[in-house]
Amino acid sequence: MSALHLLLVPLVCIVASAHAQQDPLNLIFTGDIMLAELPGKAMARGGDPFSEFADLLHAADAAVGNLECVVASGGQAIDKPWTFEVKAAASASGRT
Repeated sequence: MSALHLLLVPLVCIVASAHAQQDPLNLIFTGDIMLAELPGKAMARGGDPFSEFADLLHAADAAVGNLECVVASGGQAIDKPWTFEVKAAASASGRT
């Protein structure tokens, strides 16, 4: 299953559920989310880069964003101008 399917299937289920109940559906779409560099370092210390937006995110039925980095605990970056990685352990600590 592709990453797009992993995103769309839950979103379609949420939309269908809201439509069946005739409730308004609150969706949040955001652009690029960069967790590497300073946010990744803050997350490794237990910080949450989304804390300022927690109420807004929790009020939505679904939030969709574009993660602009790899979440990994190993591997090697390929040779290219820019690579961004946030450690898997750090990303687990930053849950809003």
